[in-house]
Amino acid sequence: MPASNDHRLALSPVFVHSDDAARYAQRLVGPYQGDDFLGAILEDLQRRAYVAVEPLPDNDPDAVPSAEERLFWKVSRASTSDHEVPLPEYPEGHRVVMTHQLYKSDFAQGKEDAATSLGVNFISWSYIHRYTRGLRGYFDIQNYYLSTRDGALLRYTPDYSVDSQEETMVHQFNHIGVYDAREMLRLMAPYKTLNVVLAGHFWRRKGLIGDELAAPVAKASPTVQDAPPGDGFHREKDEF
Repeated sequence: MPASNDHRLALSPVFVHSDDAARYAQRLVGPYQGDDFLGAILEDLQRRAYVAVEPLPDNDPDAVPSAEERLFWKVSRASTSDHEVPLPEYPEGHRVVMTHQLYKSDFAQGKEDAATSLGVNFISWSYIHRYTRGLRGYFDIQNYYLSTRDGALLRYTPDYSVDSQEETMVHQFNHIGVYDAREMLRLMAPYKTLNVVLAGHFWRRKGLIGDELAAPVAKASPTVQDAPPGDGFHREKDEF
């Protein structure tokens, strides 16, 4: 058991591709069982490879420290907290470059079916913004991953460039007020920044979520079987 002052976080094996690191974290947590998790992906600057931080439970809004604080705290953010937060201890030569929410679904209403409901299997812009643009100035967040309750893995790649047309979408979301998941997808689709990395029961097709996928048709689909452990991954080595 680590000492109370040991704030290191458990890491995955090393992967050549960040998608594989995110898939590993999703497999590590397992299927949705009622809990939400928050994770991160680090870049190994020397190898240009990636490791996932083992996702932390993210259910309790009153947790001290919170999962967000344990993963993304910086000395420069200390003024925003009313309690002492231990700084995360990441290996030398690594930096946080991606965020990963697992099973969070603030659109979900009651006991909707994860196999048929967009609301269950997506998340509001406020969370996507929080873990991309909201962390700018502290981290260079290149991708945001969402593991959905149907077993899929989505990837959002923000465009931060000054002349980015996506800023129009950001402006819309910041001023639109209350909106639903389908409207959010409709607004995001033209910017081609959202992809299905791993298909699930609801998100059944891998690839770019464009206009044709912005409103998936809900109908029964075969059970998506997990591949054997390690299948399809591009590890650089077995252990970190």
